[in-house]
Amino acid sequence: MTENIGDNAADQQTSPSTSDTPVSPANPLEEALAKGQDGTMEQSDVILTFLNSTVILLSVEDPEANPDANLDPVALSGPNDEPMVAVFSDPSRVPAELGEQAPYGIGVQGATVVQSVGEGVGIMLNPGFELGFMIEPSGVQMIRTDFRPASEVQALQAEQQGTAAAQTNENHPVRPTSDPAGF
Repeated sequence: MTENIGDNAADQQTSPSTSDTPVSPANPLEEALAKGQDGTMEQSDVILTFLNSTVILLSVEDPEANPDANLDPVALSGPNDEPMVAVFSDPSRVPAELGEQAPYGIGVQGATVVQSVGEGVGIMLNPGFELGFMIEPSGVQMIRTDFRPASEVQALQAEQQGTAAAQTNENHPVRPTSDPAGF
């Protein structure tokens, strides 16, 4: 499903990060981000929430108009000029200028973004907004190593135990590899 983000972004009067009022989280991912920032949630749990959440990629072209075309998401430059794919936790977090440049938003799972970005590419969640983060390219690779789809973890666990794989926990399709039992 795509959404025309340009209309939402054009309605914003100022950048979300310039407001003096505290920001209320718009969804469970933003709640996790807020808890991670205030120290009440472990970083690994924030990453796990991101991996299991739907985030928004921006596109210049409507992917529904040409479903066979490859998606070319908006890329920004990181602090060391490395390419960073921009994703957003909510349409209201898209800065107006980005929404005008790339007006189509595509909802994808955070884990899909991590698995899909190229080598040497990082991820920015909610760039310019206080509830967000940046994962440098080396961090993306570490997440690929440290977190696996629950079905893979369960299959590995079953193989090690010599039993049939347990059912996938559909609520949490990605789990840390260090905690194969899940949550």
